[in-house]
Amino acid sequence: MAFGLLVAAGAANAELPAAPNRTVPVLIFDSCRKPEWPRESLRNEETGTVSLSMLIGTNGKVKDAKLLASSGSSLLDEAAMAGLRTCTFKPGTEGGQAIESWQKMQYVWTIEESAPPEEYAAMKRLQQNDFDGAAALFRTAAVKGSANAQFYLGAMLFFGNGVKQDKTEAAKWMEQAVAQGHVKAKGALGAMLLEQGSDDRRAYALLQAAANGKDVTSMYWLATCLERGRGTSADLGDAKAWYKRAAEGGHPKAKQALARLEGGQG
Repeated sequence: MAFGLLVAAGAANAELPAAPNRTVPVLIFDSCRKPEWPRESLRNEETGTVSLSMLIGTNGKVKDAKLLASSGSSLLDEAAMAGLRTCTFKPGTEGGQAIESWQKMQYVWTIEESAPPEEYAAMKRLQQNDFDGAAALFRTAAVKGSANAQFYLGAMLFFGNGVKQDKTEAAKWMEQAVAQGHVKAKGALGAMLLEQGSDDRRAYALLQAAANGKDVTSMYWLATCLERGRGTSADLGDAKAWYKRAAEGGHPKAKQALARLEGGQG
């Protein structure tokens, strides 16, 4: 079974409104034309996650879109971009007035016969910013063994989105997803270990694996390890290289770190 999952990227990346009087755009459910799977990609069983940043106008229509992280297939990237440009949103606001603003979205191209139906339903809840409902459905799918659901549940537990914050339980679900080879879970668990300071060597190894798997956030954290010598020997040259890759992928903190290093600041 081949299918795609559309989800606002905020839940996994903990991106919240910048201020109490500012709201982010919200996708209007079922407003998008479903991206068409390129025949060549389907024949080759290509899969992956496309991360996009979309400029939403005051009328809720997509005015512009840019690729943040590739799925690894240019055909899948282009197909996702074309489909998601048709989406309609409730526009973001500031002080009660509609404004143009950027919103991050992800489209997951996957071929998985065993994906629990709760996982697909949870992704739909995330589209509607229903974090409580999404967390409950992800938990059901995670118990059934879905690595993707385990990752999302772990992320929501870590940040307290839709559930009571519990970093210990978050790490347990991430461990299960990592055991199944989930790339983003490797990066997330690596970042958790860095925060705890409990196992920098393993954190570095996990982040390295996720960064090589094209996870932009992991590229940033890997660069911090290389800059500070956590879990590996300090190497400012490699740190700059990974900060640059993360910056090119749209990571805002990576751009700042790269500017700092290139400016000779410690």
